[in-house]
Amino acid sequence: VLQSKTPGIDMSWLPVNYYPVAIIVLALVQSTFSYGSNYLTTWVGKLVGNDVKLALFDNLTRSDTRHFDATTTGEILIRYNGDPDTATEGLLGNVKTFTTRLVTSLSLVVVMLSKSWILTLVTVGVLLFAVIPLNRIRKRMKRYIKDTVLSGAVVTTNFNETYAGNRVITSYGLHDYARERLRSTLATLFRLSIKMVQRTNFLSLIMHFATAVGLAVTVWVQGYLIKIGHMTPGDLVSFLVALLMFYTPIKKLGNNYSSIQVAIMAIQRVLGALDMKPTIVSKPDARPMRGMADAIRYRDVSFSYETGKPVLK
Repeated sequence: VLQSKTPGIDMSWLPVNYYPVAIIVLALVQSTFSYGSNYLTTWVGKLVGNDVKLALFDNLTRSDTRHFDATTTGEILIRYNGDPDTATEGLLGNVKTFTTRLVTSLSLVVVMLSKSWILTLVTVGVLLFAVIPLNRIRKRMKRYIKDTVLSGAVVTTNFNETYAGNRVITSYGLHDYARERLRSTLATLFRLSIKMVQRTNFLSLIMHFATAVGLAVTVWVQGYLIKIGHMTPGDLVSFLVALLMFYTPIKKLGNNYSSIQVAIMAIQRVLGALDMKPTIVSKPDARPMRGMADAIRYRDVSFSYETGKPVLK
């Protein structure tokens, strides 16, 4: 408790005496909301993912046999089991991140506008100029993400086929063939992963360079405004602090952008799988078959590829 140097004046009522308690309370509130946010996000994501998996499984069990002939086990596992998790977790996680950063960025823009609308326009203008290359990078990243997913499916297929056909591999001595097949797939997956890292880090490099240019231009304009008396050094410091806080999340755009693209492509594959309809279905006015008990008996049924040489009789 603060004690007054002037006799007879009690300073215990000053707000500064309650600052330690306020800091502890705010920290507890923040940690509680953070815990609740993470818990609810995971809970909702898992529930939605399970519902999507059940819908995909129902669709899969009703698919035509030619769908299984044309699709590998790795593609089935990734499309029907992995994509729902990737879509829900990626979408919910990035929505939470972007919502937080959007609110923070808008608040900082208001602060910067209150200090200098000219500098705010310069800052936003430099940022918009840096976004121009994103479209070209986005198309390349989308292609690499698709190829990476397909290569991952091939790797899973190799392991599944090795497990199912282990007797064939042992009997015919196909160990070297199976190993070389997997090695080739892993090499392709490695190259694609490196390409993804290059594109993602290049995007981050662009954003870092753009923020540095924006900061430099802003400081130069601020010096001119101070010289002509349109801005005070105090406004300069407060604007720079808000600007640095505004640019901080933008520098991390590269990693978040790739995560969003992965989630979006997973959603597209899930929707494509849900839209698949079997070609052989019962007619809407089909009547139930009656008269059968517990078996079907075939009489005088035969089949042959060549006349006079029955295969089934």
